[in-house]
Amino acid sequence: MFQKISCAVFFSCLIVACGQKPAPGSPEAVAMAEKAKQEQAIETVANTVKEIPDWYSDPKCQLEYVLCSTATATSPDMQMAVDTAIFDAKGATADKLTSLMSGKMKRFREQIGGRMIRSSTRRLLVSPVICLST
Repeated sequence: MFQKISCAVFFSCLIVACGQKPAPGSPEAVAMAEKAKQEQAIETVANTVKEIPDWYSDPKCQLEYVLCSTATATSPDMQMAVDTAIFDAKGATADKLTSLMSGKMKRFREQIGGRMIRSSTRRLLVSPVICLST
């Protein structure tokens, strides 16, 4: 009878001990807190990604000869944030245009194979067109 009672008390203590939270400052408590922070960060990122508009994550240009770029900026002043984002988007568009033109020039040089062109040289002027939608 004593053995049954002592076994019941032992297993009760074991179950209670396993169910308690680790002591504050212990490695287990620190690990649990870190895991909770990571789960919260993952949830925050997931919610942020859900809020991104489609036109930002996948800018689709209606015409094949139009370059599209998106950008964001933060500032306490709303107009400064808008101006900074527009400036960044213009820079991204200029980078795309530079890359496109440099690729076309490389292909052109490869096609002519180093032959000099004696005809009149024409200058290519590129005027950036920025379309903003609200």
